[in-house]
Amino acid sequence: MGHRRATGNGTTRAARTQRERRGRNLRRAWAALGSALLALPLALVPAAPAAAATWGIQKTEISTGPYQPGQDVQWVVTVSCSDPNQDPCVPTTMTDPLPDHLELVSASIQSPGAGTVNPQLDVDTDTDTVTYTADSVNNGQQSQILVTAVVADDIPYSASGVPITNTATVDSDNADPSSASDEIVPEVPLALDSEATKTIEPPGAIASPGTPATVTVGGTNTSNDPVDTLVVTEPGDPAPDPNPFTYLAFTGWGAVVWPDGATSADVTFACADGSAPSGTSTTPGTLPGPPTDCTVEGFTVAFDGDIPIGASASVPFSTVQTDAVTALTGTTTITNTTQSEVVHGDDASDPAAADDTYVITPPNNAVTPSKSFDPDVVSAGAPSTVTIGATNDGDPTTELSVTEPSPGTDSPFEGDDPLTFTGWGTADAPGVVRWPTGADAASVAWTCSDGSTPTAAATAPDALPDPPGGCVVVGFTVTFTGSIVTGGDASLPFQVDTDPDQDEDDVLHPNEITAAVPGASGTADATLETLTDRLATATTKSITPSEIPALPGQTVVVGLPTQLLPFGADGSTTNADQIVVQDPTDPSDPGAFWGSFTATSVRSTDVPAGTELTVSYWDGTAWVEAPDCDSPVEARRP
Repeated sequence: MGHRRATGNGTTRAARTQRERRGRNLRRAWAALGSALLALPLALVPAAPAAAATWGIQKTEISTGPYQPGQDVQWVVTVSCSDPNQDPCVPTTMTDPLPDHLELVSASIQSPGAGTVNPQLDVDTDTDTVTYTADSVNNGQQSQILVTAVVADDIPYSASGVPITNTATVDSDNADPSSASDEIVPEVPLALDSEATKTIEPPGAIASPGTPATVTVGGTNTSNDPVDTLVVTEPGDPAPDPNPFTYLAFTGWGAVVWPDGATSADVTFACADGSAPSGTSTTPGTLPGPPTDCTVEGFTVAFDGDIPIGASASVPFSTVQTDAVTALTGTTTITNTTQSEVVHGDDASDPAAADDTYVITPPNNAVTPSKSFDPDVVSAGAPSTVTIGATNDGDPTTELSVTEPSPGTDSPFEGDDPLTFTGWGTADAPGVVRWPTGADAASVAWTCSDGSTPTAAATAPDALPDPPGGCVVVGFTVTFTGSIVTGGDASLPFQVDTDPDQDEDDVLHPNEITAAVPGASGTADATLETLTDRLATATTKSITPSEIPALPGQTVVVGLPTQLLPFGADGSTTNADQIVVQDPTDPSDPGAFWGSFTATSVRSTDVPAGTELTVSYWDGTAWVEAPDCDSPVEARRP
């Protein structure tokens, strides 16, 4: 019988073969199962990432409370980077937005941390936000930022004892955000106050009973908590002397505005007879009026309810000047003070005051006329621009007039060598008519040479009508009406022609106008000079050099500068066709100079533009054109 050979570990070959076969089958089975198991996690679970960085952050309060309005608060914000791979935190951003009732004062980097790249700090006091940035903060390093804030002055009383939480957050691309917070507890005392307001429109007027004015008084709750009552008193205490209602009588309420939260309004009047009637309104925007027999000398309005911080009341009322203004002999300034206050439970604020003034001026009427000619010297037959005008130098008026010429004076449009009215000024020449400010109508009353006095109304502002056809103007009056303001001025330019057939060499045309407002008038005058045609020249003579040796052949240069004198009474009034400059004056008796010298040449001579120069010499009996002078010589072009 045969036998089985054992292996080195005591196992027979047959047994080993059987085990190997089972092992191969098991390996194939595990391989198949392993393939299935590996396929599942690859589809559902990603490979585990490398360990991420983490931020540590602390916000440490280094100031001590209690914190009242206006008191500083300080924190140190510490951020630290930790990374298992020893990598830095990149990039780094730490933001610390301050909550309500805290205002940013300053911030600074106390320590950026070793190796921190490009640490920057943005301190935005507009948004009350501190932002710290760095390109990177190294693993194991920390940055520290000092932040200083102040408790806002306007923190409300209701915030007292309520914690205020300030949170800072740090973040980077390779680390999740991390935050740290700190709380402070404000201590806010109750502060009661108000703000009074007062305006008077207009700020003044001419003394005239019945002239209206609007007075607006008001108050605002400027406390740090809602109040129960807002009170407005007119006039304030103590009452001014004189009482403003002596000159400005109360006639009624305007568009009253209640403060937010008010549910009723109580009004108490002070009457001239000493009584103090009162009334209540529960309709917003309305107030009770005084009794009909009450001459108001003052009032108090109390708005009740739950009136929030910043709520305002506006109490306008109408007035008119009383008969008492007629007794004023000089300018009187009425100073009027209003008071406001608030009530909070059993507490009340000190009164706050506001004032305004109203100036009453006795009537003042004044006017300043003006007149000019441009030019004021002309050739007979040439035109000139006449500008007449007037300025209301007194109080506002309803009428202003200008009369040309003044009544009872000679008219420049009549008599010998008269002027002729040819039209009002235009935008081109001689200037634009200008109405006085406040005028809304104008008319012209003409006086014609035939004795007629037609009147025409203007059809547009800053314009005046022309005289009717056939009217030879010898005078006129321009009248403006409306609400002409103080300082309102009229300017009335017009064109005149002068007489071309004037006989006298010089004629003066004196002229006076009158300007008037109700109760006042004034005059102004100017003179136009007209000249007949004339020519006037001026010639001087020079000899260079002025001394020479008494030897034959010596030369001198003789200059004869000559000018056509400019326009004027002592000059020329027209252009010349020819100017003759002659030396000597009498060639038949030339004098000692020409007995010793002989003309040899004509040197460079200025020739006026548009003219020709001819050079002649005296041949003993007549002036003869000089040879070799190229006469006539024309003026050189520039």
